Amino acid sequence: MNKILATLIGKEKNSLTFLVVLCLLSQMVAYYKFGVFVSEDSAMYITDAQSIIDGVWPMKRNFWYSSYSFVIAVIIFFGGKATDIVIVQALTSVLASIGIYKLTQRITRNNTSAFVATILYILWFKIHQWNMIVYTDALFTSATVITIVMIHFSTKKIHYLFSFFASIFTILIRPTGIGF
Repeated sequence: MNKILATLIGKEKNSLTFLVVLCLLSQMVAYYKFGVFVSEDSAMYITDAQSIIDGVWPMKRNFWYSSYSFVIAVIIFFGGKATDIVIVQALTSVLASIGIYKLTQRITRNNTSAFVATILYILWFKIHQWNMIVYTDALFTSATVITIVMIHFSTKKIHYLFSFFASIFTILIRPTGIGF
């Protein structure tokens, strides 16, 4: 057992491969357990997405959700449905888990800490349930993690510029993004 753990945790490539597979499996379990849920608020995001496709950007209160509506607009533009929206959310969550690993490893300089931090994120099953709802929570959470990782790893002006745009994108996923 110790050899297996040493192999998993000892090398970053092994750890990340295992964690990505585990995260994908947890997303699949969430999908089969909860299915795709379209809430009352989902209609607003989908209507705004269609407006974006038609060339009209959301205004007033809906402006604060415009990044989420934009993501949905791109998915709809390419023929996607609600299932495709939750797939994008789930895959973004997988990217966030990689980000958690990389950030924790960079800060602690310890593969074990990075592995444990990422496992804790992956085993927080509620977040995977959020990924199955056409709602801002999942994308906002993942985008926040990814943006923080981008800021932390920025070393050049171009990196900071991309981090700035990622921050604006994240802020406009939901109004609470202003506090992020």
